[in-house]
Amino acid sequence: MLLQLKQKGTWSIIIPAHNEGRRLSDCLEKVLSFLDGEEGVKAEVIIAEDGSTDGTLEIARRYAERDGRVKIVHFPEKMGKGGGIKHGLLRSENDIVILMDADLAVEPPYIKRLTEAILRGADIALGSRRLPNSRIKNGQPIHRALLSGVYQALFEVLFPKIGVRDVQCGFKAFRREVLLDLVYDVDTDGFAFDTELVVKAWMRGYRIVEVPVEWSHVDGSKVRAWREALEMGMDLVRIWLESKRRGRTLEDEGELKRFYDSLPGDVYYRASRSLFLPRRFWHRHKNGQILEALRRYGRGVRRVLDVGCGSGVLTERLGEEGYEVYGVDIGEGFLRWCQGRRRHINSIKPSYLMGDARSLPFAEASFDAIICSEVLEHFKREAGEALEQFRRLLRPGGLLVITTPRRGKLWGLVEAVWTNLRRRELEANHSTFTRAELACLLEEHGFEVLTCGPFMFNCLLFALATPRGEGRR
Repeated sequence: MLLQLKQKGTWSIIIPAHNEGRRLSDCLEKVLSFLDGEEGVKAEVIIAEDGSTDGTLEIARRYAERDGRVKIVHFPEKMGKGGGIKHGLLRSENDIVILMDADLAVEPPYIKRLTEAILRGADIALGSRRLPNSRIKNGQPIHRALLSGVYQALFEVLFPKIGVRDVQCGFKAFRREVLLDLVYDVDTDGFAFDTELVVKAWMRGYRIVEVPVEWSHVDGSKVRAWREALEMGMDLVRIWLESKRRGRTLEDEGELKRFYDSLPGDVYYRASRSLFLPRRFWHRHKNGQILEALRRYGRGVRRVLDVGCGSGVLTERLGEEGYEVYGVDIGEGFLRWCQGRRRHINSIKPSYLMGDARSLPFAEASFDAIICSEVLEHFKREAGEALEQFRRLLRPGGLLVITTPRRGKLWGLVEAVWTNLRRRELEANHSTFTRAELACLLEEHGFEVLTCGPFMFNCLLFALATPRGEGRR
């Protein structure tokens, strides 16, 4: 059955651009010229400008002023290919999304082949240099061709059932809703982004087809071949390990709620006392750092909200420190466990209630500080809704404390190995953030970032922020 789209010719072309000042003008001229010749096509060209320092943004702005089809998504610092595509995708309006590189290794007319494959029923169409009808117009230098071949061979060894012959070509088309479903689960921002996108699509059962294209090597690549080859190889192994993990993939809010309802209420309490010392250290050190941040930055803090309180380990510590503290979680088992505890003889007893971080049942400016520890990552594209709630609930000058997984090879490897070898109670699926993404998200939703950086051996991000506007007291 053919895919039913709103219009057959509705395209959003996303072009990631970091320091592409020498090539962007030529790219846009050719893309816009191609679109001019496509009768009946409604299209937009989204430049995901990514912290460039060479005039790329100025060039993009000139074209946007001249042609209403050109839009710009701009980041003052480098967000990576994945970050640029995510934000470009949110700005897009059309049914078919095309990803292409600014170097024009594949010329714009081949967009028609990709979109035709989507209209015939594919969820994803990949440009391929390795099909019988493909053509290499200008080949790579020998060392890069060798590295590319080794990478593809390793991919086929690790993922023999996927059957994609060219996973690295940066020329792709997606149904928009498919890309939205995938991109928030991709934990790679570098050159292995395309690989992980394909693997996650295959794991979810999307229909992937390859389309032959004419491809040319373009001089002036910013890729440092040997270093990038090592990083891509490590990313590929991490992606393979992650594909083997035993965790659950939760598809909607109801399933997320049911998952957390099913967990034993004392799971994090036991983790903080585990005989497996790395696990105990993880929880105790993280909670200790949060408490230290409140002492150091939380001047005048009295009322604290612990969002995603779990077994209430940190919430109890806050009560022992003399804070008036409220714990919120969506899991019924957690709340029953927390409310049944009787450890508050020498401390202020916390109040616990059920709630979702995106819709919290409190009045405006109710809290001096809000703690959100390893929660944001579960909301994917809705993380901004939680931040809007936090900003509403914080008093002027209040403090927001966030910890969340940091996107990177180390976290990916730790998660994959831990899931397979050790864990009994499995976490729900989640997204990860880079430092730049988290800082940008906080600023977009009305916060001034006080500090944002890696901790816990670079596996997590630790961020402190205050509502923008009135200064901190």
